Amino acid sequence: MPRKIYGNFMPRIISVFSILLFLNASISIASAAQSVEGQRIAQKQDLAKLKQKYQKAARKCCGLPDGTVDTTRSEYQRLLRRYNNTTNSTKLKYTAEDSRASQWETEARHFNLTRTGSNPKDIRADGDFVGDTHNVSRYRDHLREMGHDVVDYGYKIVDHTTDATVWRNEEQADLNAREVDPDVLQDMYEETGLDPNTHSPQEVIKEAKFIDDDAFSTSGGRASTGVKGESSDALGKVLDNEMKFRHAMETVDMKTMGKSMDKMAFPELKHADPEFYKQAETL
Repeated sequence: MPRKIYGNFMPRIISVFSILLFLNASISIASAAQSVEGQRIAQKQDLAKLKQKYQKAARKCCGLPDGTVDTTRSEYQRLLRRYNNTTNSTKLKYTAEDSRASQWETEARHFNLTRTGSNPKDIRADGDFVGDTHNVSRYRDHLREMGHDVVDYGYKIVDHTTDATVWRNEEQADLNAREVDPDVLQDMYEETGLDPNTHSPQEVIKEAKFIDDDAFSTSGGRASTGVKGESSDALGKVLDNEMKFRHAMETVDMKTMGKSMDKMAFPELKHADPEFYKQAETL
């Protein structure tokens, strides 16, 4: 008899356990969200201190009368290697403390979203996902309930708390004007330069996506990020990443510049100048 009762309740026990696991992950991601910006600031400060420390040491051991440093000396080369190793160790420390990847994976499964990029390799990295419009809206509502700062642009939502972007599927992107807050829609009209008296919300959403530097416009570019149903095309991939690289130059975003340069490179180009692309990867 006890065994029979246990068997009858087993599905409910499993269901409750699954809910508890999801709630625990949601609480964890909220905690991580609160600390991610603080971690980024702390890493930036630590790296700045390291740079200052090693610059001072370089001037002390290898300084020249004109104020420059003799980079040909063996002491400088040893110092440079120590600096690079220490910098990498510092970045790895903060990356190890970043739990967003596993938490994003849990929530992506729950809301049936697809990851379109790699896991964060640096605390400065963001997250990108894609999903059906209904699931994206469900996820947006969940994040807001968790206290996240989420903005809905119709074709995508941006979670500023964890630095994640979730794109609505291409064929559904222009059907979500009702999802956009009036204030956000007004900002989109101003940014696109369209007149609300002559252009519909659907038109402004399409235009906003067209000029969005993060929204790849070619099938090859989208395929390179893992979007299903797109055709692989090297030229499209290069063109979209070039546009992102140029925008990053305008804002002096070194991380995005290095990332875009690395993605634009064909294997043969990396082989031709491996040191250059190694530097791009480490930005």
